[in-house]
Amino acid sequence: MKRSIRIADDNKVVITGNRLKDGRIVWLTEAGGWSDSIYDARQLDSDVFQTYLDDASKRAAGDGIIDVYEVPVTPGHPPSPISMRERIRAFGPTTHPQFAVKSTS
Repeated sequence: MKRSIRIADDNKVVITGNRLKDGRIVWLTEAGGWSDSIYDARQLDSDVFQTYLDDASKRAAGDGIIDVYEVPVTPGHPPSPISMRERIRAFGPTTHPQFAVKSTS
């Protein structure tokens, strides 16, 4: 079942998935390939992303990619995902300062 997303007028969309070989999160690039860095992600307007998503989904199995879907972002370099879940996927796990390990050096 496809989930609906809300894209504000000033937001863009990037396309993401997971590389089957190693489970890494990947992002669709300007060249149409996949990168494991959101810095390389192609930022799409809301009125055209569906075409890119459909194409990426069709090629996904051949590219060794699974679970392809769109992510709304605030444009920039890098783009910043709107949802916390996608920010964690893009930039790594978070740790609350209360639970951080203090350095002894």
